[in-house]
Amino acid sequence: MADIFSEVEEELRRDKYNVLLRRYGLWIAGAAFLVVLAVAGYELIWTPWQADKVDRASTAYQAALEQQEAGNIEAADAEFEEIIADSHGGYAVLALMQRAAIAADEGDAPRAAALYEQAGDMADESALRNFARIKALYVIADELSYAELLDRAEPMAASDNPFRFSARELIAAGALKEGDYDRAREEYRFLNLAPETPPGVRRRAQEGMAALNRMQPGGSTPNEEQSEE
Repeated sequence: MADIFSEVEEELRRDKYNVLLRRYGLWIAGAAFLVVLAVAGYELIWTPWQADKVDRASTAYQAALEQQEAGNIEAADAEFEEIIADSHGGYAVLALMQRAAIAADEGDAPRAAALYEQAGDMADESALRNFARIKALYVIADELSYAELLDRAEPMAASDNPFRFSARELIAAGALKEGDYDRAREEYRFLNLAPETPPGVRRRAQEGMAALNRMQPGGSTPNEEQSEE
């Protein structure tokens, strides 16, 4: 008897599925077709279009660099601007940074900083984002108050930031300019002693410490500080 009931239930389920298939079969087939069409469109249209867009951006960026190297700064700047308008990827970020460098060379620090910040906001890669932001801080540092400098530089001085040494160099220079000699000595000392400090930053830190010792006689020289360790 149990087998009969099972067979009846199976027939009822089969009949139910057949009814649903007759009622919605066309919709199901249509949905499946749309899925297949979407995948094919992505593979055959979207992907090649994206690749072509990257190639065009690469070619335009190289052409703008050549204009810049040839001294045609206005033409180069205009071409970089077109790349930014036509692209939202890596080449747009690089073009923004090139425009920022042009502005910095022309002495327009606020515009250069704004362009670097825009590049940092657009960048997907954290390293490129941090690089753009430290560049922005470098070009605008002299125009910031000491409090503003600390507010922007201290987050970038965190131990996990690849540009922490540059950030601490900026803090040290700002502290020295402000007369905050204790903070300046702390930062220059760190930069002199940290084994990972880049050579250029270390050299400037030694120069900064020498200047600090002239302003505040009695302080330790970089070599004396190393011997204290």
